[in-house]
Amino acid sequence: MKRASLFTLAFLLLGAGQASAVSLVGVTFNSSGGASQWTNETALGTTNNLPSESGAGSGISLTTSVNGAYAPFGISVNPATIPSGNPNLGGINGNIYGENSFTAALSGLKANATYDVWVFATRQNYPTNQLVTITGAGTTSFYQIDASTKELIVNSVIGSSSKSLGYYALPIVADGSGHLTITVDNYAGSYGAAVSGLAIASVPESSTWAMMLIGFAGLGFAGYRSRKSVSSAA
Repeated sequence: MKRASLFTLAFLLLGAGQASAVSLVGVTFNSSGGASQWTNETALGTTNNLPSESGAGSGISLTTSVNGAYAPFGISVNPATIPSGNPNLGGINGNIYGENSFTAALSGLKANATYDVWVFATRQNYPTNQLVTITGAGTTSFYQIDASTKELIVNSVIGSSSKSLGYYALPIVADGSGHLTITVDNYAGSYGAAVSGLAIASVPESSTWAMMLIGFAGLGFAGYRSRKSVSSAA
């Protein structure tokens, strides 16, 4: 096979593998601002085709609702509790408050595929004590509890600037229709439910890794053939 054909095939395989993986899609809830390259929501409703961090449309839609009154707030979050990331996640510095509960419905996902999910929470004046339930192909629940204020909770633990966002990833499988539903309920008499942000990223399937590995191997082999040909010509 000619070197040009080898390079072309390798790049096609790499591109196919990368295209099948959706980059991270992030949403913040804040009265203004929000994390860089994430979508900031100041009200409830539906947002279609959320952009990923790369700027491309993800095909994912988000519908948010609450039980009771709601309001968005800006919060001075302790930066030591915000995970490191590129882009910077310092804009996760607010929340949307639901009087009783908050629900986020994600659609447009790949049916029965695995996604990394993050649910963020922080409060300005009251401790956090709430139950998070994520429903897809199955159901996963965890508590978000913090006796202090202005600390960012990432899924079930208080975040740290010494760890990357990936450290806190929670793998969840979407249901057969490509849906995930995240419900946050106040717990044990707490002051409502507060959500600072949500993020989701697809987990590459084995076939995706295989295509990318074959692509890298093809590039290596093509490079080797190229060097060998130059050496022979010399």
